[in-house]
Amino acid sequence: MVKNSHKLFFWAVLGLVFIVNLIQAGQTNLLYDEAYYWYFAKDLDWGYFDHPPMVAAWIAIGQLFFEKALGIRLLAVLSYIGTVFLLWKMIDHPEKRKYLKLFFLIVFGLALFNIYGFFMVPDTPLIFFAALFLYAYKNFLKDESWFATLLMGFSMAGLMYSKYHGLLLIVFVVLSNLKLIWNKKFLVAVVFGLILFIPHFYWLYEHDFVSVRYHLFERNRRGYRFENNVNYLIDQIAVAGLLSPFVYWSVVKYKWKDVFQKGLKFVFFGFLLFFLFSSFQKKTQAQWVVLNIFPLIIFCFLYAVEHVKFRKWVMISGLVSLILLTYLRFALVFPAISPISHEVHWTENWVKDLQKKSGNLPAVFYDSYKNAALYSYHTGLDAYSVNSLYSRENQYSLDDSEEKVQGKQVVIVNSDTTDSPSIVLQVKKKRKLYGRIGSHFESYRKAKVVLSQKSIDGRQKHQRVEILIENPYRRKIFLDVNDLKVAFLNKRLRVVSEVNLDFSAQSPTHFEISPGKSIKIMGDFILPDFSEEKPEWVAVSIAEHGLPIGFQGVNVRVLH
Repeated sequence: MVKNSHKLFFWAVLGLVFIVNLIQAGQTNLLYDEAYYWYFAKDLDWGYFDHPPMVAAWIAIGQLFFEKALGIRLLAVLSYIGTVFLLWKMIDHPEKRKYLKLFFLIVFGLALFNIYGFFMVPDTPLIFFAALFLYAYKNFLKDESWFATLLMGFSMAGLMYSKYHGLLLIVFVVLSNLKLIWNKKFLVAVVFGLILFIPHFYWLYEHDFVSVRYHLFERNRRGYRFENNVNYLIDQIAVAGLLSPFVYWSVVKYKWKDVFQKGLKFVFFGFLLFFLFSSFQKKTQAQWVVLNIFPLIIFCFLYAVEHVKFRKWVMISGLVSLILLTYLRFALVFPAISPISHEVHWTENWVKDLQKKSGNLPAVFYDSYKNAALYSYHTGLDAYSVNSLYSRENQYSLDDSEEKVQGKQVVIVNSDTTDSPSIVLQVKKKRKLYGRIGSHFESYRKAKVVLSQKSIDGRQKHQRVEILIENPYRRKIFLDVNDLKVAFLNKRLRVVSEVNLDFSAQSPTHFEISPGKSIKIMGDFILPDFSEEKPEWVAVSIAEHGLPIGFQGVNVRVLH
């Protein structure tokens, strides 16, 4: 009878949470990031510029059942319930059923974990597949069944299809149990996972490993900053919220009792140290260590079960955290009671304002893939992000969105007033966007400009270069001498300066390149004075029709 009452309570709570999250998912406006991943899902593929394809696949599946936000987030709601269930199954303690309320207060009081019950981002499937992998691994340690073996392989692929750093979870588990390296069935699981991952490997090969290059070499190229270390430590508090002192204390104090718990210890300290070291190179984000929720929850629960005074304080903190998080969740839906202005409160307003003021025109945004995706989501109109060297590339650099706005009348939106805007949009209190109508938009962001030499001598002021301009389009492209710029980049690939590429008086002032063809031209430029930071790279890029310089140029080393 006790066992049945426990089951009834367990599923009643999960059922209630499912309903609450379902309502929250349907009533909360989309995040900028969610709109961007919705944009992925419009054109399903085996990979995308920023991420593997799992988040797009989950959105597409959800939209088979519901439209708009609820469809986008449906699998987030379902997977959250599945993750909580798997967490409960991972805990081994003879009296755990007596402390079911404790378990729920820890789980639902953990700050960052809550949002993945109704927001759809790449971490949402990542968390579910991490839970599935750990559950399969725990069962594999018991009897090495084929079911556990194949489930491990399947979940390994799911981890990698969600986010690349899902690989770290697998690595830290293996480091905690090196015998797995020689275990034939574990190797079968690895091979099975790799086979499932082959389509994405092929996609990476076809796209010059663009996602890997972005995450390893191009993302957050700012170098060392002390505040990155500080922010990283603050992020660890953000992961757990009010429960932080208790969950972290329990991980340190609890002595593992089996190989599975040893693996959880390795996962926790592995993620903690890996991204601590990363914070010396770039800005980190709180969700990068979100998989630490598994050791945090499990060890906190086990330690609290065995220590009465500790358990009392965990339950009080968990209850207070749950109340506070419930209030904040209401605040996401009702701005009037929110202590802060969150993006879900105002994202839709400026989009509708732009649609109205532009007369339902397609939109072109300067360096804002999130704004472009959000505009398409709310209006159903085409949108495009013009990506420049002053920002970064994204999915709009890969797909065919550029062609959808070519030759059309569009509204061009920027974050400054240099383009003499006719439209002013109030995004939030201290932020505005500015738009102007363009009668015939044309861009060549996929053209390619290659310097003939492999490097230039940075000690010579005057440089003469031969460049090859390739036209990959099925249409002609038209350039004039003012469209070609020389960009100087530092070691982190940030623009230090840009100058015009000059031509002799005998050179043509306009260039016409036929579809699929290329031309070679000679040009000159003068190296500017670099008083503060010498450039490491140089590229000839295109600023067609007054647009900012793009990523068309291939970087060449500057020798000093």
